[in-house]
Amino acid sequence: MENKLYNDVFRILVAVLTVCERSVKHYIWVPMYSEAKLAFYIYLWYPIRKGTTYVYDSFFRPYISKHGTDIDRNLTELRTREGDIIVSYWQRAATYGQTRIFVCLLSYLNG
Repeated sequence: MENKLYNDVFRILVAVLTVCERSVKHYIWVPMYSEAKLAFYIYLWYPIRKGTTYVYDSFFRPYISKHGTDIDRNLTELRTREGDIIVSYWQRAATYGQTRIFVCLLSYLNG
């Protein structure tokens, strides 16, 4: 069970780091960034060093425990709005598809 938890926390950390990286990727250039990122991922992954546990317990656990109620509230709001969002995007896609079919049909008829 502990190994599964370790892998889950590792994946969460990698996902958070990937999102952060992609959001600032175009604005900041760091020399040897790829090598440093690889070394950090190895540190997180290597079970004897317990890097994942250290990073999670030092940085993410305090944030989550401080803002846990806000995170839960926002997730609940997102779940309630998710149906409306899906319907909205589905309607947009259907409208776009109808428009494209109509334009293609008109260009074929005018041919």
